[in-house]
Amino acid sequence: MHRDSAKELQVSTLSDPARGLPARYIPSGGAEELPPTHRFRTLRGVRRGIRGQSNFFVYFFFIALAIVGAVALDATLADWCVLTLCVSGALAAEMFRCAIAAVASPLVDQDPRCAEGVEIAGAAVLIAVLTACAVATVVFAHRFGVLVGWWG
Repeated sequence: MHRDSAKELQVSTLSDPARGLPARYIPSGGAEELPPTHRFRTLRGVRRGIRGQSNFFVYFFFIALAIVGAVALDATLADWCVLTLCVSGALAAEMFRCAIAAVASPLVDQDPRCAEGVEIAGAAVLIAVLTACAVATVVFAHRFGVLVGWWG
């Protein structure tokens, strides 16, 4: 395939006049640059997700406790990375659940599968949070053991 025709193919797959999407060119690196308005919409989505759910206040309380514990136990860079991945995984799962609930809530009365989808999303959050707690427990137990001299 000729290089110019490949670029045309990329542009044509992104344009959809029926949905009002303009044609955009994807740079050869494969990453599409978002216009500034889309970046602000993403931040607005984060704000709506956090403000719309009281669960996030509980998350932020436990995140603050984890930060204090990691500082007190003199966590290493690897420990901080693992804890950050756990926290971000749990927060992302909660945001996905919020998004699914926002989309499905008007349809719950019409189709019982929507309620099942919200329940499954809640179960995914539970799994993510329990996994994050288990990993954080292992990290803190190891750091505590190192601090008191149980192991090196």
